[in-house]
Amino acid sequence: MTFRTLVIGLIAVSFLMTGCAAKPAPSVTQPAVTEAPSPTPTAESAQPKVPFDGDCAQVLTPASVADIFNGQEPTISAVTYLGGVMPDISGSLAQLGGLACNWWSADAEISHVSVSMVPVAAVPADLIAVHEQFGCYGWSICGRGEVASGMWVLVETPRLDENEEVLSDSETQRLTAVVDAAVGSVFGHSPADYTGVAVTPTADWWALPTCDELQPAVAAAAVMTSPEAGFPGDNVPEGAVWDSLQAADIVRWCPWYQHGDQDTRITELYLQAGVGAPSASQLTAAGAELITIPGADVAYRLVQDYSGGARSVEILAVVGPNRLLVGGDEQEAVAAAVLAALAP
Repeated sequence: MTFRTLVIGLIAVSFLMTGCAAKPAPSVTQPAVTEAPSPTPTAESAQPKVPFDGDCAQVLTPASVADIFNGQEPTISAVTYLGGVMPDISGSLAQLGGLACNWWSADAEISHVSVSMVPVAAVPADLIAVHEQFGCYGWSICGRGEVASGMWVLVETPRLDENEEVLSDSETQRLTAVVDAAVGSVFGHSPADYTGVAVTPTADWWALPTCDELQPAVAAAAVMTSPEAGFPGDNVPEGAVWDSLQAADIVRWCPWYQHGDQDTRITELYLQAGVGAPSASQLTAAGAELITIPGADVAYRLVQDYSGGARSVEILAVVGPNRLLVGGDEQEAVAAAVLAALAP
């Protein structure tokens, strides 16, 4: 299978989590999803407290938005897409009591701002330290974080002139003002609005295995005789929010590939513990097709295109409050093998 980077639905994820500046993806009309049975509940579902009740439109004040985007009206979104790189990160982040939001404007000087709010207890100390001062990093992204009332707020925005290696004084001043305005806007609200509280895991949450523990079952299902850990491309999960989710051990990304004479076989897994079943709107947006996978309460096929790319067709399986996403070769067989390995 030849790798092709998935574009639709992932651009916001790439910026928010990896710092890859890009324009918003065009909207795509998807068919309505076939109604499916609800996953089997095995414990009473608990709900976390999320900043601003999960409403990104309340995070920045109208005055700060107008100032940042020079009076332009940006598009506001959260990362809720079910497939691709770091699927439905908003759902997993909510379990920690966090919220991540994006503001996009194609016409303003500032094209994009992301704001991530996470309880300090869920953020590795080194991440807080490295983002304490304003700076630029990764894919020409600049930002800083700040702590107040037990919450860490990270604001990021792309370079204005990424062709210049060193920021000019004017660019530094403009980007610093944007980040400061967004941080100040969040903390200008009542702490009751911007603070979050993590949910307490229940007995039906998956205890996520290591990728090494899953490799034998995955390799057999994916027809790989000598798989190598990793992904043959640079569109991979990373960033402060992803690192926080990994540190909390509620997400796991396991990729493998195998080069052959004629092609490259690829498989990748995303495991999300406690995230809950996807909503009807998420399924519709993903163009989900209801299928059957052994071991799943309910399962779907997510089709972006049929080009043969590693993420063009993915399988989403739901077990209680947990999700498994499989991309690459032999997706259905791999999904069944992983669920069998996870079964109690």
